[in-house]
Amino acid sequence: MLAAAPPQEQKQMLGERLFPLIQSMYPELAGKITGMLLEIDNSELLHMLESQESLKAKVGRLLLLAGNFYNWLRDIFYTSGCYGALLYWMKNIRSGSCAS
Repeated sequence: MLAAAPPQEQKQMLGERLFPLIQSMYPELAGKITGMLLEIDNSELLHMLESQESLKAKVGRLLLLAGNFYNWLRDIFYTSGCYGALLYWMKNIRSGSCAS
């Protein structure tokens, strides 16, 4: 069924299977994490669906990278005297009200 579907439908199907697994680990971040994972090759996504350990490891690495990126941004904004701007930006990103 998955192999016969066009590439975009394959991603949709994989996302629908990944989302509940990620939601059980990180309910508030499940949508964002799933979206990030869907950038990965389908064969690796299938492996993560078959191996809970692989999925947990990949999600852990994504969260670590996101945390490192946040810390980097915080340091830049703080040292430039614009820490309030970072807090405002982060609040809007989390609430989804930030226009891109």
